[in-house]
Amino acid sequence: MQIQISFADIEKSDHIEGFVNEKVHRATQHIADRITRVEVHIHNDSEGTSSTGRTKRCVMEARPSGQSPIAVDDHADTIKQAISNASHKLERVLKKNFDKAK
Repeated sequence: MQIQISFADIEKSDHIEGFVNEKVHRATQHIADRITRVEVHIHNDSEGTSSTGRTKRCVMEARPSGQSPIAVDDHADTIKQAISNASHKLERVLKKNFDKAK
């Protein structure tokens, strides 16, 4: 499984990339052989969500083999919180999707 990470309006760091890799691997550990790629997009949405204070956004898009892509997102106060929340959502959606396919 390949993990691609993109940063928009947020400084790229090895620490955040490592955190993303850890969270994605943990979220997909039971089905990693059935996922070809996970794309992770990290944004600073300070314009659109400043009234809520949740300006960091993480979008995760998993590409299961032979199926349509599955995407989740989360807004949070910090980058790590958004990544963590999105990875939990991705894990739940993938589990539901693959359980349904059985």
